[in-house]
Amino acid sequence: MHLPGTREIPYPLSVFDRHLELCEVLRLRRTTIIVWLALLLATCIVHGQDVSDAPDWPLFRLPPPEAIANSTSDAPVASDAADTEALPDESEEKEPPESVPVPDAVWYQPTTWFVPSIWDLGFQFGLNNATGNTETFSMQVGADANRKTDEGELDLKLRYSKGQNSGVENQNQAILNARNEWTMGKSPWSLFTTGTLEYDRFRAFDLRLATHVGLGYQLVETEKVDLAGRFGSGVSREIGGPDDSYVPEASFAGDFKWQISDSQKLTTTVVYYPDYSNYTDYRINTNAGWEIALSGPMDISLKLAVIDRYDSTPNGRKANDLSTVFLVIWKP
Repeated sequence: MHLPGTREIPYPLSVFDRHLELCEVLRLRRTTIIVWLALLLATCIVHGQDVSDAPDWPLFRLPPPEAIANSTSDAPVASDAADTEALPDESEEKEPPESVPVPDAVWYQPTTWFVPSIWDLGFQFGLNNATGNTETFSMQVGADANRKTDEGELDLKLRYSKGQNSGVENQNQAILNARNEWTMGKSPWSLFTTGTLEYDRFRAFDLRLATHVGLGYQLVETEKVDLAGRFGSGVSREIGGPDDSYVPEASFAGDFKWQISDSQKLTTTVVYYPDYSNYTDYRINTNAGWEIALSGPMDISLKLAVIDRYDSTPNGRKANDLSTVFLVIWKP
């Protein structure tokens, strides 16, 4: 129905269908991201319940309920008759009150998840600019948080990179990596779970989510050399790409740390993700860095980092992304 003198414009039904499809896709993406972040937060909270290695905080000594009950029951109760009696002479000697035995008190210690001494925090910033025949500009910011106790280790890493070439953006990506590992006493074996959230504007997808669980093994652990391996299974999903199905995949990783001197160290992490359904489809992430600590009142160091990400199924894009960046790291 329309007003007189006006013409009714037909609105094709297919437009409504496309709107409904878009709403369903956005709702599914949002639900998937919320569920993944909720699982990651739950993992952090479960690990955070362990405070056995927390430093000695001030202790508060509180009397037990029995001592409070005895002290209140032995207190004199005033009566109406006592108001009419004369007050005793102050010159008369008074017998000392009998002491009430107090049992051993209970000690309480406040605990908190964010104990500063067991957290290793770091913030980094890198910048590169060149002018001439071409003008290039790139930057990278990031933050690291590591919590290590006798019962396990929680490691969080966040990176954001952005770059331009002659005023045209050629890099825009963000990566969040989380790893929670539980040790088995003095055994070199451990249990781990990992989660990854990856955004890259120049990939064939909008977001990539991945989570894995498995076993870890400490191969070498000395004052200068640390070598560990991990293997497990998990699933990944690319949202907003040609194929947004869940992909079951394996996970093989290796961590190497070498403390060259008091001021220099090398670190390398390699992770290999083969697809269970087709082993010719795989991903490899490599992160290597050389860090030099500077002398001074502030805990500042310089780092040369090399990051390589390879995907055998780029869906029309380049399979390999390699970046080299010079960073300044500050640890509060």
